[in-house]
Amino acid sequence: MDVKVAHYSAPGGETAPASRRRLRVAVFIDHDIFVRHFLHSGVLRDLFARHEVDVIVPPEGHKRLSADPAPYVAGARLHRLAPHPDRHRLWARLLQVTCMRPRLDAVSLELRRMWRLALTAKAEILYTAAGAPGIYAAFRRWTLARVARIENPALDALMANRHDLVLIPGTPDSPFSQDILYECNRRGVPCVMIMNSWDNPSGNRLVSGMPDLYLVWGEQTRRHAIDFLGVPPQRALAFGAAQFDHYREPPRLDRRAFAARHCIDPGRRMLLYAGGSLGTDEFADLAALDAAIESGAIANAAVLYRPHPWGGDVDRARRILQAGWRHVVIESTTRAYLERLCERGYHIMLADTRDTHDVLSNIDAIVSPMSTILVEALLHGKPTMCYLPLDDVDARHFQAVHQLTHFRDVQTSPHVVLARSRAELVPAIRGLLAQSGDPAVARRLEDLGAHFVARFDRSYGERLVELVQRFAAGRTERAA
Repeated sequence: MDVKVAHYSAPGGETAPASRRRLRVAVFIDHDIFVRHFLHSGVLRDLFARHEVDVIVPPEGHKRLSADPAPYVAGARLHRLAPHPDRHRLWARLLQVTCMRPRLDAVSLELRRMWRLALTAKAEILYTAAGAPGIYAAFRRWTLARVARIENPALDALMANRHDLVLIPGTPDSPFSQDILYECNRRGVPCVMIMNSWDNPSGNRLVSGMPDLYLVWGEQTRRHAIDFLGVPPQRALAFGAAQFDHYREPPRLDRRAFAARHCIDPGRRMLLYAGGSLGTDEFADLAALDAAIESGAIANAAVLYRPHPWGGDVDRARRILQAGWRHVVIESTTRAYLERLCERGYHIMLADTRDTHDVLSNIDAIVSPMSTILVEALLHGKPTMCYLPLDDVDARHFQAVHQLTHFRDVQTSPHVVLARSRAELVPAIRGLLAQSGDPAVARRLEDLGAHFVARFDRSYGERLVELVQRFAAGRTERAA
């Protein structure tokens, strides 16, 4: 069943007919994670097959792009474009100043607390001052004037191709996003931004312009896009998440095969501990769970540990690999990542979402210290525990962001189990595992998941092609 939150409609409220001609579409992608979500996932293949698509990525060797996108753009044209460093610096500073504006509402206070993690003490003072009333408007005008004076011949040549539509899948603070949005608005080229990560609409601001459409995951982030990014309601569309499109398919492993892969008796309850990226002491958590199962405090259970794909910590990885626990096993598709962390140091893992789907389809329940996988577990109808180790005082990142707006709806849901300390962890997990196998619980959790990520019967790629065609047809009608 489709969760219909918002639609793009032509004037008069009638849905515009699909365009029959081949459109020229540009897609700007500037990070490995966006490659994973929009190219590795295959959600753009239908677009490549139906229309003339230019995929624009940074040059080879760019620090944000280690993955080679070429194998995933068959049917499209691949272009290399260096983000303009001077313009990106100006946009980045304006974004940071906008986020550091000294406002006293709760959301602004949370936003400033998060952005302080990325700023020096000097920058924090300067950007707060630049965001003061009266000064901010002048600073923004100065930034826009500076950007307008900086020529970007490579981008000019690319934009001269007269695209019918530009797609920007990514985050508002990435090197391409603000600059391409600015150019689209300046040139009158229709632009669609696509949300990449859970905190995009609430944790950033649009400072260079406004997209014609902003595709978000679900009703929660649609409201965030309207309230925090200023996107007009008719332009904010709940469209699902590209990287979760595989979750519509059957898993590749059944429970018996999955348990055998991890040397676990399929009759034991399998609890997934999904790591986060906020620096909490996951080793201590796993040790506590192993001891609780050994003592019988948690009965008939085994723990699967799955690290966050870009939350890797070298020392923690080494300790977990060497732990020798009796009831905790490392999820099979992520062991190599922990081993590479020990060999190479920090790097991200471009995990295959089909592997995640296999895991979430076969486990009985999940616990995680604030990670997007909590929403993914809800989509699978799995008993879900939001773990807030508030006693982890050394986890500076966690302490700064665990109450951010996008997290709060999960923490406050009556259908999600909450533990606020390591002392609460084991008792809360006993209650969590008691919910497993209950169809009524699964249905409630799936419905909650649809609040975060809208459900659709048809694939993301198929719906995106239809949206692009209707959008282009609607603009043609208005121009006529």
